[in-house]
Amino acid sequence: MSDPVVLSLPPYYDAQEQNHDFGNIPNMYFKEALRKHIRALYGNENSDGPWSVIAIDAHNLILDILGNSEIRAVLKTHAIKTGVRILEAPTSSGIESAFAELPRGFRVSHAPVVLARENLIGVVTVVVADETSTWILDTFTKSIAAAVERELEAEWQLRDNAMLYQTLLSHLDYHVVRIGSDGRVRAYHPIPIQDDVHNQMLIHTERTPDGDIDLTLGDRLYTCVLRTLTHPTGLPAGRLGLFRDITDQRKIERRMRETDRISILASLAAGIAHEIRNPLTTAKGFLQLFAERQLSNPDHRYIDLTIQELDRIGRLVKDFMTLARPEPTRYQRIELNHLVQELIHFMMPEAMLHGVTMEFGTERSTIYVKGDPNQLKQVLMNILQNALQACSAHGKVDICTTQKSSSAVVSVRDTGVGLTKDQLGRVFQPFYTTKDSGTGLGLAICRQIMQEHGGSIEIYSQLGEGTTVTFQLPVVAPAPDSEIQNPRLLGNPGPSQV
Repeated sequence: MSDPVVLSLPPYYDAQEQNHDFGNIPNMYFKEALRKHIRALYGNENSDGPWSVIAIDAHNLILDILGNSEIRAVLKTHAIKTGVRILEAPTSSGIESAFAELPRGFRVSHAPVVLARENLIGVVTVVVADETSTWILDTFTKSIAAAVERELEAEWQLRDNAMLYQTLLSHLDYHVVRIGSDGRVRAYHPIPIQDDVHNQMLIHTERTPDGDIDLTLGDRLYTCVLRTLTHPTGLPAGRLGLFRDITDQRKIERRMRETDRISILASLAAGIAHEIRNPLTTAKGFLQLFAERQLSNPDHRYIDLTIQELDRIGRLVKDFMTLARPEPTRYQRIELNHLVQELIHFMMPEAMLHGVTMEFGTERSTIYVKGDPNQLKQVLMNILQNALQACSAHGKVDICTTQKSSSAVVSVRDTGVGLTKDQLGRVFQPFYTTKDSGTGLGLAICRQIMQEHGGSIEIYSQLGEGTTVTFQLPVVAPAPDSEIQNPRLLGNPGPSQV
């Protein structure tokens, strides 16, 4: 039989050094792995078998002593107990030969606990109180150390996988739902979501067949990856659902397509509108002259109708030119409330003609923005005309201004007929209109103006409940009184109708 494996453990210790390094993670896992293995072998850590197992860390600190209570009591009388450190050299206060002074018949064996890359975690020491074979004792000690190594390797791998998993999740914009084979649910959400959306994600993860689909959950659009997980053995391991919010991405894609369409339209309009406008002006002029000479003719109404249609063509050509070759923007500091109130006053006769009430409200007495006053009036007038035309008699249009952080916000809400979901998705498309006499370019021009001003325009509508149009502009600091521009309306800027 071979001699027992004896490591170069210093045979001295300091019985005064207590509770040092117990809290570091390797020591905690070392202790727990050893206890777990002993429990698996004997049912509990303090079996009455003829042995005791000692856990000693890489710095010679005794972490734990398990096993036979009588052996542990003997070890304690020799100052071998939890919390003391075996020293590298004897001291005057030390006890010579840490294990050599044990009673006759006690045997001791040591085995290192080493993880990958020769990383020494500690030592397992087994003390027996009988004439156990040296070879058996050595094998028993090595087997315990090997079991502890496997347990620590598995724990370390689990920790690494968990850290990798959390790192990946923290850098993904996916909502992740995993349902284990036991029905246990784990979910990760990069941002908070509503409970009903979370519940819908769980339902789709559990019930929807594997595949990649787009789903509308709540008021957001998600692209979803749904898969069934399997163990290496081929048995099912649960379900996985990945949900990514693509609502804003789809809006950007839609706007890019619309921008491309407007760009193509602008190229066509630049060449066509100029060629149409000159002969159109000539034809209208001669018709007006001819109409003055035919006042008594019963067919005079046909001439008036023709002139009206030529005027409509003229408005269309003007809108073409606005899209194709917009006038240079002349920026200046504007007090927004003044501009809005002045335009409401200008539009009041039209509101009275439709039997609609217009009301203005603001949360701030002054809001300053930088922009072209004529272009901003064109945007607001177009929105107000659409609101008035959407309302029936006794309808109402509310105009409100406010400031949110660094943005000025103007909202126009009407009590009109509202828009369907399909109509709402197409309102900014050139040539799309819900009116018999509209050109379908008004809102396209409005959005172009707002984008050139660094702002945005949004429309919210519910069929039968009315429409709210909101546009935002960057605010600027107030200027000295002498520099403030309170724009005056210089005639009708001529917005298009949708």
